[in-house]
Amino acid sequence: MLINLGIPIRDKDLGRANEMFRRFNGRCPDEYEEKYMLSLQPFIESLDQRSEKSSATLRLCSLAWEAAIRAKLAFTFDVMAIDTRVTLTLEELEKQAIAAIAGFSPQALQKIMSDPRFQAPNVSDKGGNTLLHLALKDFGYNPEKAIEITRLLLSAGCDILRTNDYEQQPLHVWDNNMIEEEQVTWPSDSSRQVFRELMQMITEMGATCTSRDARGKNALHYHIISPYHLQAVLDAQPIKNITAASEAINGDGYTPLTLSLKLGFLVSASILIKTLEMTPLVMASPIPILALAVNANASEILDLLIPLASKSDLESESPLHHVGPGATASNIRRLKTLYSDACNCRLHGKTPLEAYIERCLKQSVADGVDQDVVNELSLLESDNADISDDSKVWERFAQSAASSESQETVTSAGMSLLRVGYMRTFERKSGISGIVPILSSFNGFETTVDLQPISTELICLILHQTERKTHVREEPQMSRLLGAAAQSLDFELATLLLTSGSA
Repeated sequence: MLINLGIPIRDKDLGRANEMFRRFNGRCPDEYEEKYMLSLQPFIESLDQRSEKSSATLRLCSLAWEAAIRAKLAFTFDVMAIDTRVTLTLEELEKQAIAAIAGFSPQALQKIMSDPRFQAPNVSDKGGNTLLHLALKDFGYNPEKAIEITRLLLSAGCDILRTNDYEQQPLHVWDNNMIEEEQVTWPSDSSRQVFRELMQMITEMGATCTSRDARGKNALHYHIISPYHLQAVLDAQPIKNITAASEAINGDGYTPLTLSLKLGFLVSASILIKTLEMTPLVMASPIPILALAVNANASEILDLLIPLASKSDLESESPLHHVGPGATASNIRRLKTLYSDACNCRLHGKTPLEAYIERCLKQSVADGVDQDVVNELSLLESDNADISDDSKVWERFAQSAASSESQETVTSAGMSLLRVGYMRTFERKSGISGIVPILSSFNGFETTVDLQPISTELICLILHQTERKTHVREEPQMSRLLGAAAQSLDFELATLLLTSGSA
């Protein structure tokens, strides 16, 4: 009652209160203990509700709160129930702020921010992420609450340009956690308006899409992964910023447009092509942009790029030398009309066909090598075919195949080259069987498992199609292969070897 009347609290009152709280620590008759515990919560609440809280009031409230914790009273589990200066240390307060942001609770955050000890601009986690970083990284899970939290933080003086340990600004990490998931259900159209509202708000506070992280990535590089975020950035940022960001290359040499094609984010690529002025700087890439579009099987984007992309001065550096998994025969034909002699030229010692096969083997393509693409890139039936060079294609395949991680891709590539006739060309030029370079790629083998990723299916096919059967019988490695087949109980391969007389 005296507290409710606003009677001042003196230092000696604190000492007496502390003695009383300790006296009731499980050492009084049950009926007094029960009355004591029932009175603690209203006593604490009456202290918390005082309009002016002196240091003595806060100290008395802290003593009562500690007594309630010792008594394990349920209301103490809500550390936000009363003045946080009583319930939380500064370190605990900062942890609660991070938890409030993660839980999308602007009310809890506002209460924390009312604590005069709390300085929102100075708080960060172990990775150097500020409260703004944390508010934006999961924004898409609850945009309405997240934008309310962002407003609170900006009003409290949090810096939208401050970086974390990876030199990322809050704009860089916007929804990074969400968009890295395999399946994302994005908000409805009405919620996407919040994306635009957020971008407009942080743009007014100084956020710019030109800022780059430690890897040279800017906001356009980051947000190609989501067309909704990308469009919001493009709508809010000044044109000069967008132009500068679109021409910036990351640490790997890609602009936002070329990176979107490389990673297969075709909706974002289409947005950028229709929004930006297609200058050579915008299309800069370690891989020709037309090859990126072909590898992404982006036929519609290829339609837009072909009139824009400059033809290389050197045919040996054509996009055809950079095609890989994802390319289709129809798009290869379109490139061949632009670079008519490229298939016969070598870049780093490889024709487009050899480069294509090598990329498929390195990337372990799930669907295997596209036979139609191999047919388009092959020179064996053309007037430009060079038997001396083409005979080496099979040998180079054997060397690359041994280091591949995918047996299915190796089998598919080997079968494609067999169908086109590259093993036959090798055998006619070298005079030895096509199985020899395959087996020679391995230092030793005791079972057929030791030959992986070369499958016994491919080995049997080679033995069936070889034109050098006499050489097969005379080759010492055939005896070892027979032993490996026997050791592996591979009756099909063993029978084939025995009938060919290799034993």
